[in-house]
Amino acid sequence: MLESIEDSRQFLFSSKFKGKVYEPVMLHLKLRDPSDAAFLQQSIGRPDLEAFLCEEAEDASELMRRLRTDLGLRRINVAHSPDMRPGEFR
Repeated sequence: MLESIEDSRQFLFSSKFKGKVYEPVMLHLKLRDPSDAAFLQQSIGRPDLEAFLCEEAEDASELMRRLRTDLGLRRINVAHSPDMRPGEFR
């Protein structure tokens, strides 16, 4: 499933979004031992590892439409989190 997302990167980001859109964390992880993947999925959870993150709510809606309607990827999540400085987290 994630291979489909990687292969479709150009389609997903063909038009500009208003804010930053971050790809799934899972695409950027390199495990020394592939057998650790199961532990990682149990600790963090596969839906969170596969989720895109958008700073703008409108971008999240548009990206969700592209993933689910245009690409048929129904099990991929998109989350919205406004851009915040480290001191603003509570």
